[in-house]
Amino acid sequence: MWCKMNNNYTLYINGEAVPVTEEVYKAYYQERRREKTLIEKDIRNNVSTYGEPDIFESSEKSADDVMSEREERETLRAALAALTAEDYELISALFFENLTVAELSRRSGIPRKTLAWRRDRVLERMRKRFK
Repeated sequence: MWCKMNNNYTLYINGEAVPVTEEVYKAYYQERRREKTLIEKDIRNNVSTYGEPDIFESSEKSADDVMSEREERETLRAALAALTAEDYELISALFFENLTVAELSRRSGIPRKTLAWRRDRVLERMRKRFK
């Protein structure tokens, strides 16, 4: 998660606020955008990303189950790639860094209710992609 307040630049790494220079902040933001672009490219080209379980990895699951899970992951990737950078950072902080809305509010200076409203709005848009 990142935050710019009063020309002070802060990145949140493993849940800790780290003050950074404008140059570092912009480099980080640029890299996040690059990651999102690569995900979008993989989706357009129907390419699976690394780290995905192999279809023959588990004998306990049927081929249909494995394919269904892959389709769900691809839908999730597409939904994440469609988010704005700000919304992606919010979802990333809440679900991948396991921050609570209250923690994120304290760290970013954004009111808790605003963050909760944004989270709900983003999740609703993502749910629609799954339907």
